[in-house]
Amino acid sequence: MLNSIDAANLKLIRAEEHIEAIRKHVASYTASDPHERTLQSNSKEKVSVSKSPPLEISILAGEAVHQIRSTLDHLAFDLVNLNPSNIQLPANWEENCLFPLWLNPAKKPAVYNCFSGKLPGISKRAFALIESYQPYRGTPIGHVLGTLAELSNVDKHRHLNLIKARLDVREQISTLRGNYASIRRIEDGAELDPVADTWIDGCEPVQVERSVTSGVSFDEPGLKELTRYQIPIQDVLQLILEQVKKIIVPAFHELFDNP
Repeated sequence: MLNSIDAANLKLIRAEEHIEAIRKHVASYTASDPHERTLQSNSKEKVSVSKSPPLEISILAGEAVHQIRSTLDHLAFDLVNLNPSNIQLPANWEENCLFPLWLNPAKKPAVYNCFSGKLPGISKRAFALIESYQPYRGTPIGHVLGTLAELSNVDKHRHLNLIKARLDVREQISTLRGNYASIRRIEDGAELDPVADTWIDGCEPVQVERSVTSGVSFDEPGLKELTRYQIPIQDVLQLILEQVKKIIVPAFHELFDNP
């Protein structure tokens, strides 16, 4: 039987495959021009999403999330199973064992071992490591794992992760002094002011070229920051994967050698 480190690496490889498939679906969706630009009576341009992202992206996102989340649980299982203290583990501990991802801290201070219901018998060193990763701590990795927990809970217990089209307005500004570019995020149905050639100080011409591109982001109400900034879905999943792959798996590798 594979140990949890080898299993974790295989699961993360599969998650990467799902993320790559998402990239391809997003690229295909973007290439289909799934938005419309219509001129309004007030001379403004309205940008509307005319085609929703394909549901395959939601399904693939859930599969990637599952592989990453279960990677953590496999590591937790081997950690308890190692049982370096040779204590009597609770009956049926395997059924309750998982990697805790607490969005809110315990009502009492997180003294050793507030995770005993899920991780019985782990060492103080192991507890300190896992507790330092908890989402409630608000650290960069805790924030990432909190996102993983939210996405996993939604996909596993409620519905497919909600997604939506994200719209970017890009403007290329050309003047005699040089070229400049800007990019900003807009919502479906946004109205844009007219673009027209203008002048600086009445003598220097300024030319503005505008384009609108589409992408895909999560649209989960519980993930307010991701929804607000409409971070590309593939970037969110890749960040989660990289944190687990480059930080948590190596840390557990050391923990197994010195529990």
